[in-house]
Amino acid sequence: MKRRPFAKRIPGPESLRRLELEHLPAGRGRACAPIIWLGLASHLKWGDDSSKVFIANTTIAGETGCPLRAVEYGIATLRRAGKISITYGGRGKYGWGRIIEMHLLPGEGGNPKVDLPSPADMRRLWYRARGQRERPATLVALGLAAFVLAAMANKGKVGKRRTVKPKLAQLRRLVGASHGQTFTARLDALSAAGIIERAGEFWREGIVVFGHWAIRELQKVVARVTAALPKMPMRSCASDQTPPAPWTGPPPDLAGPGDWELVLEVG
Repeated sequence: MKRRPFAKRIPGPESLRRLELEHLPAGRGRACAPIIWLGLASHLKWGDDSSKVFIANTTIAGETGCPLRAVEYGIATLRRAGKISITYGGRGKYGWGRIIEMHLLPGEGGNPKVDLPSPADMRRLWYRARGQRERPATLVALGLAAFVLAAMANKGKVGKRRTVKPKLAQLRRLVGASHGQTFTARLDALSAAGIIERAGEFWREGIVVFGHWAIRELQKVVARVTAALPKMPMRSCASDQTPPAPWTGPPPDLAGPGDWELVLEVG
């Protein structure tokens, strides 16, 4: 069998430095902009030099779980930050349409390889993030960045649980967050939601990322516990049951002791 003389190597985690975000402008699309940025990066041909993406807003919304309006705001935020530029023209076999060019940071090795969770897992991620007090979009962006780092270290999808030791500065720059107690509080909120956890006493010692397998296994455990609970007897609702007879006695005395009387005087 004839082998290829040069096989394309999967880029390492250091290639994700080209995706770092810095100083995103404030606005309505600031929270969802990192999610859309990673969603766009997942459509890049890894190892290639071209950073053009042909993708519609509805596709981005379906893959990332963001509402369509949030996708529009996020793209506008990335454009104001100078991270993407949009033109219209020929796209080869895709015909004429919109061309999104991502402006990555300079580096070697071509485009990084970005793997996103499945749309079903993204919906579970949003569901768990909405149960916390932090803004859901910021938690989803941070959890998605941790998942991308774990998938890069695993050279593929995160199947069960993956322990990674990323630099917190790199994780922070992937979502454009600032250093401080707020960033640590978001990590704690993700840990409370069951998305990540500490590998040691401090976050800098490593992060354990739970993949879709762990979430589905947890759902199976909940289903087994729910099935083992005792069933309450249901009340019979047969159609031959007759309703009770209406009251035919004297009207009740509403003005008994301890009650109030309302008297209206018309003058």
